[in-house]
Amino acid sequence: MCRLMVLIVISLAVLAPTIATADQADTVVAMLRNRQGSSSYDGRDEVYVGPVKTGCKGDTFHASVTIGDVNAKMEGNGVSVTISYSGKYTRQGWIMPCIQSPPPHGRELRDVRGKFTFKVTQQFLQPPKIQWGHGSEYGEVSDSNHDSNRYAIRAVQDAINGAFR
Repeated sequence: MCRLMVLIVISLAVLAPTIATADQADTVVAMLRNRQGSSSYDGRDEVYVGPVKTGCKGDTFHASVTIGDVNAKMEGNGVSVTISYSGKYTRQGWIMPCIQSPPPHGRELRDVRGKFTFKVTQQFLQPPKIQWGHGSEYGEVSDSNHDSNRYAIRAVQDAINGAFR
């Protein structure tokens, strides 16, 4: 009887990770769908005349996104994930004496959307590890190096990080 119990415990210990991984992809999908994230950067420089601050100039950037569709599948020791996202991007120009630059060149508004791929792995009793992938299928601006897409990807990463905290 004791040997049978040991055999059952060993079998469960071997099978449990396999059983658990079958549900990991579904869990990741549930964790990420409709998740929101944002990314901002203040690129303004202070302007001085001698020792006196007289204002600022430069740009501020902000993107906010919502994750829509999530496709996840088991791959090796983790879950490979592709998400779609959509949201808004704003670049605001600033001029002396630190006021918002007027249109048409002072403000850029864009719709952002696309796909992002990454992989999540987790070892027993360890926090999940995210291996960042890449963006694709960008919306309004197709250039991956455009500020709108760069800040959108950072916002996507913020949403993903928030799901795994």
